[in-house]
Amino acid sequence: MDLLLKDIAVSYSGTGNLSNKLILNTGSATAGFIAGAIEELNIPENSFLLTNNAELRLDGKQTGLLIDLNNLSLKENVNSYLRSVNKSLEISSFYIGHILTNSVNKGFSGIKNLLSGQQKKHCYSVAETLGRLVYCGFEIVNYQLIEDAVWFVVRKTKEPVHGPEPTTGWIAKMKRTGKNGTPINIYKLRTMYPYSEYIQEYIVKNNGYSETGKPNNDFRLLPYAKIIRKLYIDEIPQLFNLCRGDINIIGFRPLSQVGLQYLPLDIQEERKKYKPGLIPPQIALRLTGVEGVVKAERTYLADLKNGTLKTNFKYFFKAVFNLITMRAKGA
Repeated sequence: MDLLLKDIAVSYSGTGNLSNKLILNTGSATAGFIAGAIEELNIPENSFLLTNNAELRLDGKQTGLLIDLNNLSLKENVNSYLRSVNKSLEISSFYIGHILTNSVNKGFSGIKNLLSGQQKKHCYSVAETLGRLVYCGFEIVNYQLIEDAVWFVVRKTKEPVHGPEPTTGWIAKMKRTGKNGTPINIYKLRTMYPYSEYIQEYIVKNNGYSETGKPNNDFRLLPYAKIIRKLYIDEIPQLFNLCRGDINIIGFRPLSQVGLQYLPLDIQEERKKYKPGLIPPQIALRLTGVEGVVKAERTYLADLKNGTLKTNFKYFFKAVFNLITMRAKGA
């Protein structure tokens, strides 16, 4: 039964009727997380809604916060359910819910089940859970792992996306920016959990970049990601992009719109004049990190003025030498 929380004595101290109801339905740890979120969000009492089924019609009522006690792991189509929740809320309304994680599916068999869409009880990684939420029109406010579930607090920022679902298999298809700013799809061997691309901005905003130019504390990576990336095995599917003419052998690394915004504006504009490349200039110049990438791209742009063919020929052999001798670090 759905209950308007204005009809309940709301208490943030852990002793009121709301807290008791949450403890009864979710446990003390989860009740504490939800109560803390309610207090931090400072939502008016008469705009709360506590429910065991968020697929409902609100009949035009303003709902500032929807607390969903339903286990999303029981839903056959999580995205469809999240879209229905999104549509039932006003812009800037908050939504609290949970889903089981796949922490029990460890090792190679767990990864295989994850990527093949055969997760036990529809369990998802934290990265995929947050990514699906963003994909369905929500902004991540907070989340916490409690026992075998990830509880989240999100805010509706836009209408749900409709269209082809992102790929979840071994080969990842990622939207990148090509020549003249034209969107292209780049193919790579998956090294991140599905839907991870949708939380890149969230990861960078909260954790920043490391000295190597990678996001700090990046929980989107699969267990085998580091060794696959170190050996550049994940780049092999891009040979399809090369044969199709989307990219050149040498050129700027194809970046997403989020990745582009961390480059200086002049480089962003100059990049548009050329196709991206399979082998970026930082490999040839042995530079890493955000500053290293910027320096490498400025150097490459300057060298292109001496002739594109000559420059790419020189960078190709430098890059191959660095890769063979293991002098090139992950860029």
